[in-house]
Amino acid sequence: MQKNKWTGVAVATLIMLMAGYEWGKLRVQPAMVSVAPDAAHVKFDATIAPLEARDGWQKIVAQHSSQVQRGMAPGASAATRTELPSGPFGRNVASLEQLADAGNADAAYALAQDFRACQYFVPPKNAAEVERGAEERTVAQFEATDQLIDQLKITAKKQRGDLGDIPEIPVKPVYQENLDAAQQQISRCTGVDSRDAKNWKDWQTRATELGNRDAQLGYWLVMLQDADVTRPADLVRQKQLAITALQSALSAGDPRALAAIGEVLDDGLFAEPNEFLAYAYFHAASQVPYAAIGTLPWVGNHFMTTLNYGSTTEGYFQQHLSHTGAGLSPIQQLAAQQLGIELFAQCCRGNIR
Repeated sequence: MQKNKWTGVAVATLIMLMAGYEWGKLRVQPAMVSVAPDAAHVKFDATIAPLEARDGWQKIVAQHSSQVQRGMAPGASAATRTELPSGPFGRNVASLEQLADAGNADAAYALAQDFRACQYFVPPKNAAEVERGAEERTVAQFEATDQLIDQLKITAKKQRGDLGDIPEIPVKPVYQENLDAAQQQISRCTGVDSRDAKNWKDWQTRATELGNRDAQLGYWLVMLQDADVTRPADLVRQKQLAITALQSALSAGDPRALAAIGEVLDDGLFAEPNEFLAYAYFHAASQVPYAAIGTLPWVGNHFMTTLNYGSTTEGYFQQHLSHTGAGLSPIQQLAAQQLGIELFAQCCRGNIR
C-alpha cells in the first residue's frame, strides 16, 4: 500500500475521533449493506437540466441557506415561505415540529440537527463542571487518537506500508473548541426532552424525504453509521432513500452530490468499493471552484476539519483523489479523469460561470 494512502487514512482517523464520531460505525463491510440483489448495479444518472445559477456550488449553497433561514423548502414560492422560529432550540421545538409536520423540509432538518446535538445533553451544575468536561473530552480524544495511530502503524508495517508524517495536533484549539461546543450546547439544549432528542434520525429521514438539500447530501452517512445495527428490511429502505436522495441532489445540478457519490463509492455503501468510479466522481466534483469546507454537510466545519483540509474544499479533493487514485494505473487515472469530466458536464457545467 502506498505511503500517501496510509497517510490519508491516518489523517481521516484523527478527524473522525476529534469530531466525536463512533469509530467502528463509520465504515462497514460491503456485505452488510449490499442487501438487495441489484445492489451491484446501482447507477446514478447525471443527465439533468442545469440550474439557472452559474457561480458553482458556493452560490447554490448560499441560495439554499437563505431559503433555510426563511424557512422555505427548496423550490418553494414566495407565497409559501414560512419563517423558522429564532432563539434557543428548546423554546422552539413545538413550533418547528408543527412546521415539519406540515411539510416544511427545513424545519424537519433543523429538528434533526438540534436534536442530534442534544441527545446526550445533561445540564451542568456550574461553570467549573463545563470546563472540566471540556478537559476530559480533550484528553479522551487525544488518548484514543494515540491508540489508534499505534494500531495503524502496526497494520501498515505488516502490509509494508508507511503512515508517513502524522500532523501534530495542538491541544489548546481542540480544548477551546470543546469548551465552546459545551457552552453552545447549554444554550441550545436547555429545556429539550432527551427522549425526543434520541429520535433525531427520524427527523433526518423526514427532511430527506421532503427534499432538504443538506439532509439529502448527508443521509448516506447517517445510514452508514448505523448499518451494523439496522434490521435488514429497514436497511433496504434506507439504502433506497439514500440513493434517491443523492440522485435528487444530482438531478438538481448540485455539484456537491458528485463528491457525496464519490464517498459512497469509496466506502462501498451500495456495492463493492470502486476506486475507479470514486476517483471519477471526485474528479468531477473538483472541477467546481473551491468553496468553504463547511459547505459539505457530511464533512462539517470544525477545528480538526480545517486543520486537515484547510478552509476550502481544495484540500478535501486533493486527499480523496490521492487516496482513490493510489491503486489505479496512470492509464486508469486518465480514463477516470475523462469520465469525471463527462459526469461534470452532464451534471453541473451549466452552473459554472
